[in-house]
Amino acid sequence: MTKLGFIGFGEAAASICSGLKNVANVDVFSYDIVLTMESHRERTLALMREQHVNPCDTLAELINNTDIIFCLTSAKFAIGIAQDVATIANKPVTYIDLNSASPGLKKEIAKVFEYTAVQFLDGAVMESVPPNKHRVPILLSGANAHETAVILTNCQMKTSAISEHVGDASSIKITRSIFVKGFTGLLIETLQAASKMNILPHITDSINQTFKNFDLEQLAEKYIPRTAIHANRRAFEMQEAMMMMEELSIRNDLSKATKEKLEYIASKELDVIYQHEVPASFQVVIQKLNEINEEDLEDEKV
Repeated sequence: MTKLGFIGFGEAAASICSGLKNVANVDVFSYDIVLTMESHRERTLALMREQHVNPCDTLAELINNTDIIFCLTSAKFAIGIAQDVATIANKPVTYIDLNSASPGLKKEIAKVFEYTAVQFLDGAVMESVPPNKHRVPILLSGANAHETAVILTNCQMKTSAISEHVGDASSIKITRSIFVKGFTGLLIETLQAASKMNILPHITDSINQTFKNFDLEQLAEKYIPRTAIHANRRAFEMQEAMMMMEELSIRNDLSKATKEKLEYIASKELDVIYQHEVPASFQVVIQKLNEINEEDLEDEKV
């Protein structure tokens, strides 16, 4: 029996667990700080039970019951959580940080676990989790990446060990994010303008003709609705990308612009407007952003 643990039980962890519940010889546990909050506890417990996940009331309980732990919270909390785990862990356990963070931050986390019983691995989630569930591609790097990838593959997870060096997995993830998040920001602005001028079909047809086998509307559906509810997290991811590029002595002008665009979207609380549910289509999001832009311009005139 392989015992897996998840720190954080948000969308990503819940989606992975929804696939793992159908895998034999896998026992899943999870600890989330919201279990300590009366307003969120019952809803989270119900979701955990639905995915056949054993809830843990403390971090120590999670560590004592598992062999491999995934951290899926936010990069901004990653160091603090790692420090808590390092303090509590009194048995060998593999700890995989799957948060979107710069390779530099992952190396800092690795230092936290030096001289402890914890084996740290850098992990990177390479596709959207909900549609892929436990089969979402995950890259691993670190001292025992290969051995851990074999164990997780036996759990029907889609993991690949790329090197023995912490930071390599995140280097690939964050570099890819420069393109994906930047492309999404450019896509949003293009479609906002096209929608407002009632020329959207002409623009999509023209771009599709320019780039053969390129379906602009399909890509818009893939990236824009989810950006509406995850803009804050993605802006933080671009901050990590900017830090990485600074470390490489590369100008990060476009990454900075992408971060600012995502921060603007996050400030408009579309996640609250859509009740943390993915909007029905990219057109809905574009229309809402255009309405918000018009309201902003009106406010500036006052």
